[in-house]
This record gives sequence, structure tokens and C-alpha cells, in this order.
Amino acid sequence: MRESLNVFIFRLRHLLRRRQLERDLEDELAFHLTMREQQLEEIGSSDPRAAARRHFGSVAYLREQCREAWTFVSIDQLWSDVRFGVRLMVKNRGLTAIVVLSLSLGIGATASIFSLLDSWILRPLAVPESGRVVRILSGTSANPIAPLSYPDFESVRSGTRSFEGVTTTWGGNQVAWLAATPAQKPRLVAVTVVDGEFFQTLRLVPAVGRGIGPDDDRVPGRDAVVVISHGLWEREFAGARTAIGRTLRINSKNLTIVGVAPRSFTGDDPFMRPEAYVPRMMIRALFGEDAHVTDRGAREWGVLARLKSGVTVDEARQDVDRVAGQLQQSYPETNRERRLTVFSQLGYRVAQNPDVVMTAGMFFLIAGLVLAIACINVALLLLSTSSARQHEIAVRIALGASRRRLVRQLLLESVMLSTAGTLGGLAIAVLGARFIASIEMAAGFPVSLDTRVDVRVILVACAVGLVSGLASGLVPAFRCSRGNVTGPLKSSDARIGGMRTPWARQAVVAIQVAAALLVLVLSGSALDGLRIHRNVDPGFRIENVLTMVFFPAAMHDAERNRSFYRQVVERVRAVPGVRAASLGYLPFGSYHEASDLTIDGYTMPRDQRSLSILSAVVAPGYFDTLAIPIMRGRAFDAHDTAKATRVAIVNEVMAAKYWPNADALNGRINILDSPAAGTLRVVGVARTIKYQSLQEQPQPFLYLPIEQADPGVMALLVVGDRDPATLMPLARRAVTDVDPDAPIVDMRTMFQHVRQRALSGDRLAAQIVTSVAAAGLTLAIFGLYGVMAYAVSQRRREIGVRIALGATSGRVLRMVLMQGLKPAAIGMLAGIPLLLVLRSIAAETFAPADPLDSLGYVVVLLLAVAAFACYVPARRASRVDPNTALRCE
Repeated sequence: MRESLNVFIFRLRHLLRRRQLERDLEDELAFHLTMREQQLEEIGSSDPRAAARRHFGSVAYLREQCREAWTFVSIDQLWSDVRFGVRLMVKNRGLTAIVVLSLSLGIGATASIFSLLDSWILRPLAVPESGRVVRILSGTSANPIAPLSYPDFESVRSGTRSFEGVTTTWGGNQVAWLAATPAQKPRLVAVTVVDGEFFQTLRLVPAVGRGIGPDDDRVPGRDAVVVISHGLWEREFAGARTAIGRTLRINSKNLTIVGVAPRSFTGDDPFMRPEAYVPRMMIRALFGEDAHVTDRGAREWGVLARLKSGVTVDEARQDVDRVAGQLQQSYPETNRERRLTVFSQLGYRVAQNPDVVMTAGMFFLIAGLVLAIACINVALLLLSTSSARQHEIAVRIALGASRRRLVRQLLLESVMLSTAGTLGGLAIAVLGARFIASIEMAAGFPVSLDTRVDVRVILVACAVGLVSGLASGLVPAFRCSRGNVTGPLKSSDARIGGMRTPWARQAVVAIQVAAALLVLVLSGSALDGLRIHRNVDPGFRIENVLTMVFFPAAMHDAERNRSFYRQVVERVRAVPGVRAASLGYLPFGSYHEASDLTIDGYTMPRDQRSLSILSAVVAPGYFDTLAIPIMRGRAFDAHDTAKATRVAIVNEVMAAKYWPNADALNGRINILDSPAAGTLRVVGVARTIKYQSLQEQPQPFLYLPIEQADPGVMALLVVGDRDPATLMPLARRAVTDVDPDAPIVDMRTMFQHVRQRALSGDRLAAQIVTSVAAAGLTLAIFGLYGVMAYAVSQRRREIGVRIALGATSGRVLRMVLMQGLKPAAIGMLAGIPLLLVLRSIAAETFAPADPLDSLGYVVVLLLAVAAFACYVPARRASRVDPNTALRCE
């Protein structure tokens, strides 16, 4: 009654204020009409232009006053609605907390997944007018996404008319040793090699100093300059301008700092953030490799271009395609059947990582299901309070409130709840983004996931929160505003409405359970995929193996690296407890290469000049150390020196694919376009293992002997008689005895390495999906409990009558439980066909697990959860006191 009186007083004040305002407007209108009559008289007797100006000026003034008055009315009403909504939220603290928590979980899950999707695919380059920056790629039908050769890049730059500027980078981000001061121990960082047009084309304005210009890119090795990242500038030089002109050491070479990149620009790769940008002409000095600026077949240059104003991507694609046709005619040996195309940044990332796009899409679908569960939850909770507010709504209607006014009030309350839920969701998204960013992608290497809650994520979260608030509050708002005035005003009981849960509410609960079923089954599929991959045989020894990765600072000095590696192996083999030690490729590592080659006797496809085969350099004893059997032929030995006949070992897949009708032994392989170019003789066929991931399909692989190739990055593999972790200090001491500054990147057991690297993607998917599924399950519990509690409160009188007529507590308990489990069971049955639709997508994302394998467990879990959620209201119903329930009758 007190609340109704407050509402009446509030409405009365509002009406009086509005009446007073209307009277003021009528007086103002009469005043201006009088002025208009005077002005019309002036038109007839004096200057008509002056009178017209005064007349129309007064009309404009009147219109402005009316507009301001009605705006004042709207703002006043809105502020009153906000204050009333806040009072209701404070009064119903329990309901508010559950609604806010539900929306926070749904919005937080969606925002977290969007931050991951944004870091992978959607985030634009942090450059001015990034929508006009495109990628130019070379490709064939077999490999549609590939870099350009430098001569092709020059042909595109000079032969096209669609671009303001065209720039190039070499080989993507390079990994190098960097030391900011002479006394600092070098660390591995990502370095980007750019040409003199890079900063100009991307319109990057350095925070301090200058960028790399054309003059820095004219003479090989002359201009040893570097532009550092903004993060490196703040960490190592405290953001001081005196950093310009100081010396930075990269791969044992001194470079002069000439500029600092903008804070917002973190490179063009979503997984690697470069710490330095060096000129193209420093490639040989820093990395010991030729830039291949004259070889049209050496395709290792990434090309970025900025479109001219008014030029579309399709027009630029046609322009580049014209140049590609000219190159095919002029250089048929290297450009036959090779085309050039233009991609937007988004199109390039999608084409480059289709598996990542599918995985991110699956994550977003799961988050959307959880958000749908949250919205359904909130709608059910708001509907459960509709009967309690029917008396209040009836009083409002009796006082003259329109239905539009009531709907606006109720929707505003829902939006206020969603605003609080959005703030909670952003807090969850911050924690989720930090967790994802903390996941180690590659031990010792500068690779990470740059997930963060920035303006884009905040805007998405706010949009999702607003839509969620409107979607979850729309039905309750129309339901409440459609109420009958007479019944609620006559009744003294707030619980007016249907005594049974309507079928629509049961249908909504069924939809909620179906969504929860899908989320939980996909989560189970991810966990099954992780379990299956853990049990996959990688094909090499895992137990009692210690791994130590070296990344030489002077990678271009092959002989120096070989000498270092020989001494390290000799020292480690002499350590007590070591059974075997060797050097070579560490499976699932980040430093294998792809060799371009041809094979004698194998006919190349018409549009291919060479084959691209994964390859690695290994030392004698490598295959015995990792227990990789040589199926035919022999392994490398001490006779395979630099002066001996060049040899190679292939795996079984490569032997079967490229020598289908002959023995691969003594076959000839021709390496192209690299320092290791030449003809090799196959001396052995090794068993195929897993090279890049546990779920990969068998693929060709080529092994090269360490004495006949540039060793570069290598892994020391040590087999011990005991736990390899106990050998770590002994092995490290043996290495530092050879070189106190040995460039060790990472040291761990093979078991830890396989678990961290080979299962990182599966673990990330399982962690994300399971976390989101846990939120969905929590929301499902809230929803079922809320519906059943509301249904019991509505049927309190009926239950009291049943008990008074002789119904036992057990019978009432079973009745309520069955009525609660019925929509849950219907929802599970409805979710199974939807699951079959998603089965193929989920199988590709979480292969090789079948989502149906976990269906039985999920059904049992959901039934248990539904029974638990229904049990508490059912038990409360079975304990209803008939005297109390029927007293108001």
C-alpha cells in the first residue's frame, strides 16, 4: 500500500508539473500571436522586409522554446524512471544479483572470445587509413598464398597505377639476438627487415627521431641503422629522447638507433611483435643470407601497398592481374601459371589461416549459445516478478499511464540491469584476455597471443549488453504492461496470474537446456580431443630425453657453429648418466625450414617449378638418440663431411610419394635457391614421425647432414639413465664450459616439450570451451531453479489444497520434480538434431574426437543438474503448511 501511495504521489507531481508547463506554453504562444498581428500591421504600413524578418524570427524562437520544453519533459521523465529503477534494484537485491551475474557471465564470455577473434583475424593494422592498406601475394593452384620474389615486387611497383606506395618486408619477422647495452645479456626478439618505403607507405610517424628512408636502403651493409619499437624504448631507455643516436646490438652487430616506432604500431603479424626494424640492405650483415634481389624464383618477400583514393580492391586486383599476365609472357620459366592477387588485411588473414578462422568461429558460436542462455535466464527471472508487480502496474494505468510509458519504464529497468551486467562482463573479459595472453605459444621465442580489452572489445561488449538487455526485457515488459486493471486493484494478494507454469515458459526452459546441451557436448569433444592427442604416438623417444635449444648469435658463420656444436656434444656425452647425445631437429619446434627442390625422375605439375618440402639439419647419432628407425639404407655418420658426396635421408612418405615405382635409395634430389643448393643422393629412408603437430597427416620430410649444411638453430638431445631433469645442471655446465655465453634458448625434458608445444592448441581450445561451458551450465542451473521456484510460489494455494485433501509430501515432491524435469528432457531431445548439424564443424575443429562420444555423459550431467535445481523448490513445496496457504482464502 505504501508503495502504491508513493507511485500515486509521484504521478500527481508529474501531472502538475506537466500542466504548469502546458499553461506556460499557451501564454507564450498567445504572446507571439499578438506579436504576429502587430507585424502584419507593420507590413501594410512600413518596411515589409523588416517586419517579415521579425515575424519569422519570432516563429523560429517559438519552435525552439517548444522543442526545449518537450525535451525537458522527456529528460525529466527519463530521470524519474532511472531513479525508480534504482530503488527497485536496491529493494530486490537478490534478484538483481542473479540477473547481473547471469548477464556478466554471458557478456564476459562473448567479449573474451571476441578479443581472441580480434587478435587473430579482425584487428586492423594500426596505421592511418588502414582500410586502404592491402596485401599483394603470388600463388598457384597448388599454393594460392605465397610471397613475391623481389624482381616481381619491382615489376608490380613500376607497372601498376592503383597504389600510392608499395613496400616490402623480407621473410616475415626474423628471430634475432638483441642487447640494448654492451653489458646486457642478449635475448631473442622478433626483427622486421623493411625497405626504404615502409614507413612512408604505411604513414607511420615515429614517436621520436625518424623512420627508415630510401637513403638507408641503397648500399649493402653501409647504413647500420635501426628503428626500435615503442615498448623497447620505454623498457630499455625509459622513454628518453637521448636514445636516438645510441647503439643497439643485433646478432653481434652494432646498429645506430635513428627512431622509435609509434606506440600503437606493433607490426603486421598477429602473433609476433617486432622489437626492431632494420633496412633491407643489412640482411647479409645481420643474418648471413643473400637478399635474393635478382632471383625471380626466390619468393620470400611480403608486399604491402596503399590504395589510391577512390580505387577499390577489385580495381587494384585487376591492375595487378594485368602485370601478372605480362610476367607470365616475359618470364615463363619462373612465372608460368603463376598469378598475382590483392587481399584486404582481413581477407589475407582468413586465407592464410582458415583453420584459425574455423576455430575462432566455433568459439564464438559457443559464446553466443552461452549468451542466449543468459538472456533466457534474465527473461525468465523478470517474468517471474511480473505477477508481483501487477498491482503496481494497475495503479499506474489507473492514474493515466499509457502502455508505451510503461513499456519504456520496464525496458529501462532491463537496460540498467544489462549495464551492470556489461560492467561485470568487461571485468570477466579482462581476466580472460590476460589468461589467454599468458599462454606460452613457443618456449623461448617471441610468439604470443595479443589479446586485450581495448576500445573495440568495449564497444562490442556494450552493444551485446544493450541488445541482451532489450531482448531479455522485451517480453516481460509487454507482458506486464498488458495487465488487467480491475483484478489486481481488487485483490490484496500480489500473486495474481496463472496457477500453472504456462507452456511458453516451459518451451523457453527447453530452449535453454538445448543450448546448454550443445555447449557441454562441444566442451566434452574438446576434452576428448586433448585426451586422444595425448595418447598419440609421435614416432620418436619421449621418456628420459633432455632437450636444449641453441640459437647462435653469429648464425652466418657456419664453420664456427659446427665447431661449437662438436665440442658441446663431446662434453655432454662425457657427463655421468648420459647414454646418448646428438644434435638436430626438435619435433614441434619453430625452426624447421622448407626447401625448394626437384627430384630426378619425378614429373612436376605443369604450373609448378619446384617442390616445397620441410627439411632439417641433423648430426650423426640423431636417429639412434630419438629411436627413429632407419627403414632402408643407413643413417648419417662421420664420413658425411663437407668434402664427401652430398647426401640426404628422406622419410617413408616422401619415398613413397616421389619414387612410387622405384627405390628411393640412391635417388637424386636437387636443392634450389639456397646456400645449400646442389645435388644430393638419398642414402636412407627413415620412419615417418610427427613433425609439427600430433594431429597432422603424414607428410614428406628431408634430413640433411650437419657437416654439409648450415646448422643454424639446433637442439641438443640427451638420453639419460635417470630422470632427465636431474641432468639439466650437469648438461648446462658442460655447455658453458665450451662457451660461457652459450646461446641457450630453452631447456626442458622432451615430455614437457611435447606437452607444451604439441598440445598447446588442443589445450587452449579445451580450456576456452570448458570455461565457457561451465558458465553455460551455471546459467542453466540458475534458470531451472528460478523457474521452479517461481512455479512453486504461484502454486502455493493449490499445493496447500492438495495436502489438505490428503496428498502426501512424497507425492507432492514427485509431482513438482516431474514437472520440472519435463521441459529439461524435451530440451535435451531437441538439442540432439542441432548437435548433428554441428557435428561436422566440431569434428574438424576438435578432430579426431566425435562430439557424440560425450553425449551420454552430458545427458546424465544435465539430468542430475536439472534434478538438483528442481529439488530445492520441490522440497519447499512438499513442506507447505495448508493452514498458512489457505488463510488468505
